[in-house]
Amino acid sequence: MSPTVPDPSSTTASHLVAPRPLEERFHELKFVLDPEPAARVEAWAASAFGAASRRVCATTFLFLDTPGLDVARRIGDLRRERFRVRREGESPSVLLERKTKRGDETRLRSTAVDVRDLPRLATPDLEPDWPGRRFHRHVVEHDLWPTCCVTFGRVTFGAAGGDGPVRVTLDREVRGEMGAGWAPRPIPSGADLLEGRVLVEVRFPEVLPAAVRALVAEMRLAPASFSKYRRALVAAGALERDRP
Repeated sequence: MSPTVPDPSSTTASHLVAPRPLEERFHELKFVLDPEPAARVEAWAASAFGAASRRVCATTFLFLDTPGLDVARRIGDLRRERFRVRREGESPSVLLERKTKRGDETRLRSTAVDVRDLPRLATPDLEPDWPGRRFHRHVVEHDLWPTCCVTFGRVTFGAAGGDGPVRVTLDREVRGEMGAGWAPRPIPSGADLLEGRVLVEVRFPEVLPAAVRALVAEMRLAPASFSKYRRALVAAGALERDRP
């Protein structure tokens, strides 16, 4: 049975959040759950946000790092940064993403480009009107290169209400592969980095909505740290341990 929580209509609406803007600022909580409690969270989200908000997709991240893995090791200027390319399924377009975390707040900058244009990021110079030029500047400045791909199945629920946009995602069957080059292709098989568990992420602007707080309290959910990128590196033997 799904948890009994306060009526979510006071904090959320049954429709999807508008398409991702160029820049987002948000807070997030992560939970690594066994299948049964994850199914209860998914049932709650479907009731709270409305079935129309449910979106299922296969997502691939292409992570970029320095030759010394400074991003993964959180070294120097890159200790709060994450650079990646996001692709949904076999979409012809991708998002160039820079994710920066300062304290409890995360900032995500995204730029859409054609997947065929990704090799441009490996060139020293670009025409000034290419949308990915700003991301390219970071690639050149920090000597970033594709390190690995991670593919996972994602179920997303989202709505915009009085507390601002709220998003709940459930990620399953996370698989990693090293040496992907500039082609973020879905990984069809491989070990599940979550080992059969489910990664639940709740993203919110400032204050966690009351309905979500009630769900967390009732199910006694404990926030956890989980990095798909670092877990993939550890599994491949490229990183000595999975830091939180």
